[in-house]
Amino acid sequence: MACAIPSVLVVVALVLGSARADEQCDQDSLLALSHRKRASITENRSGTTCGNTGQTCESCQVCVGGMKSYACAGSCAGNDACGPGDPPNSCPTCADRVQTLVNNGMGVQDAMSSVGQNYGWTEPGCGCLSSPPESCYCGNTGTQCSASETCVGSMHSYACAGSCATGEACGPGDSVGSCPTCADRVKTLTDNLFLASEAMDSVACSYDSCRCMKDFCGNSGTQCCGGEVCVGGMKSYACAGSCATNEACGPGDSSGSCPTCADRVQTLVSNGMGVQDAMSSVGQNYGWTEPGCSCMR
Repeated sequence: MACAIPSVLVVVALVLGSARADEQCDQDSLLALSHRKRASITENRSGTTCGNTGQTCESCQVCVGGMKSYACAGSCAGNDACGPGDPPNSCPTCADRVQTLVNNGMGVQDAMSSVGQNYGWTEPGCGCLSSPPESCYCGNTGTQCSASETCVGSMHSYACAGSCATGEACGPGDSVGSCPTCADRVKTLTDNLFLASEAMDSVACSYDSCRCMKDFCGNSGTQCCGGEVCVGGMKSYACAGSCATNEACGPGDSSGSCPTCADRVQTLVSNGMGVQDAMSSVGQNYGWTEPGCSCMR
């Protein structure tokens, strides 16, 4: 005769079975979500056109958006976009958050900015969406230029330049509308083995429209060109001759370990002397040996 199973045991077995089934269901859902995220990111990086933009995202970018508004975003678009109280590994991606906003009528750039700001407070977060780069990395620099910058250079030397890099750099006799850009001029020089920083300085000094590619000398409001060097410190700066990079050795100093002429000027200026007086002093006191600082007198 079969034994009767107490009803309480039947209830316990059913409850435990249901709990295990729910747990397995949750695990399956998370796994499926993870697969969907990876598949979506892989698809967006496959080299196909990004939505209706006519643009192919680079290998380190992700196509984001929805409906009729798309854009290429930084690689952080594939990160989880968790909010307060959300459990890790179960959140929508940054790209998912953008898609939701776009599908509700927001423009893709506004959606990216919103998600980048609201889900950028935890690492790795969506911060890169707040200011999406024009491209992934600037040449071999390993850095991303900001949205207002342009990557310039070629071959082994690149740098991020100001927005004027895309403007024309017309010389005497050139016709406006058919001139190379400032970036083109830089590329010509880097193709001839200039460093990008040197090429940018040269182009900025040669073409007024490219001046944003070179730093101003301290607070002087001028840019040092033609081999000149910016010297000074604190609130007093000036452009000095190329000898400013020479060593400024005094009696008893060992060649190869002396401050430069520019260093000597900076010390005097930092101690309250005006930059012109400091240059004159250094030029006179450290101009007695070659090459010395005599050009600063």
